[in-house]
Amino acid sequence: MSIKVFKYGILTALFFISVSFFVISPRIQAAEPETYIYSLIVNDKVKNIDPPALIYTDRTLVPLRFIVEDEFLKGQVFWDEALQKVAVNCQGKYFEFFIDNPVVKVDLKSFYLDTAPVIYQDRTYIPLRFLAEHLNAIVNWDPADKAISIILPTLDNEQKTEKEEPAEEPVNDTERGMLTNPEDNGALENQTSVYGNREVFAYYYRSPSDELDRCLNLCTTIAFRWLETNAQGDLFYEYDDQYDKIINKVKSRGKAVQAGVALMKPEALHELLSEKENRGRLIAALTKLVHEKGYDGVNIDFEAIKNSDRDDFSTFLSELKTALGKDKLLSVAVFARTASDNWGTPYDYAAIGGIADQVIVMAYDYSYVNSGPGPIAPLWWVQNVVEYMEQQMDRKKIILGMPTYGYDWPQDSTGSTVTLSRLNKIMQTYKVQSDFDLKSQSPYHTYYDENGVYHEIWMENQQSLTLKVELSSQKQLGGISFWRIGTGFDDLYKVLEGKRQLSAAFYDMLPQGPVIKYF
Repeated sequence: MSIKVFKYGILTALFFISVSFFVISPRIQAAEPETYIYSLIVNDKVKNIDPPALIYTDRTLVPLRFIVEDEFLKGQVFWDEALQKVAVNCQGKYFEFFIDNPVVKVDLKSFYLDTAPVIYQDRTYIPLRFLAEHLNAIVNWDPADKAISIILPTLDNEQKTEKEEPAEEPVNDTERGMLTNPEDNGALENQTSVYGNREVFAYYYRSPSDELDRCLNLCTTIAFRWLETNAQGDLFYEYDDQYDKIINKVKSRGKAVQAGVALMKPEALHELLSEKENRGRLIAALTKLVHEKGYDGVNIDFEAIKNSDRDDFSTFLSELKTALGKDKLLSVAVFARTASDNWGTPYDYAAIGGIADQVIVMAYDYSYVNSGPGPIAPLWWVQNVVEYMEQQMDRKKIILGMPTYGYDWPQDSTGSTVTLSRLNKIMQTYKVQSDFDLKSQSPYHTYYDENGVYHEIWMENQQSLTLKVELSSQKQLGGISFWRIGTGFDDLYKVLEGKRQLSAAFYDMLPQGPVIKYF
């Protein structure tokens, strides 16, 4: 962008800092001290901000109108109380922000914010950097002086001529937070696959052939989870299938195949992992099978490991990877975790990330059968999981797991698993109310059964999965994974087939404003 075309108004933030504990409206609850920014200097003029700008969750939030309606931008702001939406028309761009919703639209394209817009003292606050950079502004932070400087562009019509009209400089969509594959130059609409050469890792487990055929058009790797082991390290098939025929079919389509082995019993896992002889027996059996059957690698799915077996599990993985060699991949499934979690874990995530070629992060079951109703994989939580995993290992090794099931919770009772077919049957049988929770970016359904018992069902759909796929792309992870082929979860396949645009009718189904639940 040529400087000839624009004059810049320079805003240098002077901080009059007040640190205190406070509670901001129902939408911000602060448990830690916050920094207030009471004034800015705009072109040598001091401008007071009332209410002040905030440093919240390590992000600078500013009153939207203060920036947009500034003399240098002269934008327009429109508020929709029913939808809790604020629309902005500024510098030839149209923004739509939703309160407590991390998804924002810019010229009808969806972006993801790591800090959602909030309301404080009856004013809408948004992340400063996101808005500024989408208006071709420059934002700088000086940690020494605790000062923010912004260069905002304003068009100088007197200097602008057709000959001086410059071509726009290419925009780095990843830096601006655009939810596209960076390798596709930001062209989400033109992608023919989700990730290009990134992984779409699917689990095969008692899967019907027709759904496998559909998946083969979309996936890059199939892990056949038909193997089990025991405390002694014996390897055997869990159920009968046409093993060789199916493997050859998948390989003929150019897909990678992995031998998936599972064990879910704490005592058996302890005996297996703690005894070198038992580990060696399983490793020898897996190595032999991989080479005899032509697998491209091994997938380990050991759950219910005791915390005390943490180091032995890492030792087992290291020994297995050494035995497999560089030509065969090792992938490992692990439970999701965030930086704020303080429960004990059997996984040394950093060690596993250093050993394995791929780490399947099961970023679901935030709510589970015994937790009470709630989202299976709220978007804000998935983001926190990803950020923690990025600190533990190379992001290219992270394969983000996605659920293809949900739970049905009767009131004051334990939940049960719901697949798409069961959800459809419930909808045919009962009068079901469907809603979308903006806080978690998750769909849910409510109904009363024939006994008058109230139920809540939470299960992902195309919209919620699209945002997770885009988050994975934005973070440049190694890919995505899902459990499993065979649930008939059509919404996921629609996402993988490229139908990734949020439905235009999504917000139309919320004419009276969204129902927002807090967890």
